[in-house]
Amino acid sequence: MAAGLAFPAVRIGRAADTPIRNVVLLMQENRSFDHYFGLYPGANGLPDCAPVSHADTLALSDVPHTTDVAEAEFDQGRNDRFSLAGSRALTYYTGEDIPYYWSLANRFTLCDSYFCSVLGPTFPNRLYSIAASAGGFKDNPATIDARLLPRPNLVDRLDEAGVDWACYVAKVPAEGFNPVTYYPEHRGEARAQRPYSQLLADAATGRLPSVAWVITQEPVTEHPPDPISWGERFVALTINSLAAGPQWQSMAVILNYDENGGFYDHVAPPQVDSRGYGFRVPAIVASPFAKPGHVSAKPFDHTSVLAFVRSVFGLRALNSREASANPLEDAFDFGHSEPGFVSYTDRRRLVNDLLPTGWETSVLSLPVPPGESPTIPRPRPLCPPRVDLAGGATAAVGAALVLGAMALPFRARAGSPPRPPG
Repeated sequence: MAAGLAFPAVRIGRAADTPIRNVVLLMQENRSFDHYFGLYPGANGLPDCAPVSHADTLALSDVPHTTDVAEAEFDQGRNDRFSLAGSRALTYYTGEDIPYYWSLANRFTLCDSYFCSVLGPTFPNRLYSIAASAGGFKDNPATIDARLLPRPNLVDRLDEAGVDWACYVAKVPAEGFNPVTYYPEHRGEARAQRPYSQLLADAATGRLPSVAWVITQEPVTEHPPDPISWGERFVALTINSLAAGPQWQSMAVILNYDENGGFYDHVAPPQVDSRGYGFRVPAIVASPFAKPGHVSAKPFDHTSVLAFVRSVFGLRALNSREASANPLEDAFDFGHSEPGFVSYTDRRRLVNDLLPTGWETSVLSLPVPPGESPTIPRPRPLCPPRVDLAGGATAAVGAALVLGAMALPFRARAGSPPRPPG
């Protein structure tokens, strides 16, 4: 690794010798890397002729995604039983469907080896995103038993070091997606539930805290059946508002997804301990110091984001899993800054016929700050032509993937628990 990318050892509470002074964390819901970026050029995406289909709607129905389902799909590392979750699990999108995300990846750094932290649904993965552990939780609980929560967490370390933080929630009160308020001591804390309007105001006036969570809420989470176009616009409004503000020059925004939501991904996740990793999920690092157009193949997971925050602000490690995590170093070039960002575009192959009718109407009607004209990479073909030994073009041979056709019968548990959602 180049010396310019290293994080030096620092004292607690003293920022590392990097230009980053503000970190914003935005986690969306339930998509796999291959589902969103499987045909992104230069990424480790879908195998040639994988038996998947281009999604025909922006609002897919939900796919089973409990821990039992994820472990069955993983199948001891064979990743061959995704068809058990139904045909919706075997779908993909391209930049024709999610143009802002593909242009965002092209402008900044896309991570194609970013895994969720555990083979399981939302709650354990969002716990990993704040505490590098799921504690005593395996699935989404009906109620949260505080005795089973992992401690310490990132908020504890920030408070210990005197680093300011806040959560900005898409809708007050936040329901199910805010890992800070999983902890009872923070549920009534004002800075754990600041309204989204305050995020936009703080971004415009340069008053964002050192670490900020942006907490999504249905129906802008991208969790099926939420229309992904609504979630994409919410993310664009968030990132572009941050990038248009005065703190952008020293900011890093981490956009990631809590878990794969049952959608197919061809890379078997490495098992670093008894809980994970889980499957790959989309992750983009947006910052003036993010390597433009870079696809990072370094292995990351949710604990990598914690390690990045620890490295920047000189915090103590939470546990051994977080202490050994790669802190996203390959995504940055701190010797080079490009402050530009990309404009939002809503021109897409599929049309969303659903109209917002609830609280989301006001948020989705807000103008997204414009940036540079977006460049949307052309997707590579799913089934490219092959050349035979005589030099003539022939049809490609399908990848040797077994996605459950020969698997033993398995009855997946459908649906998600009442709260928090999966």
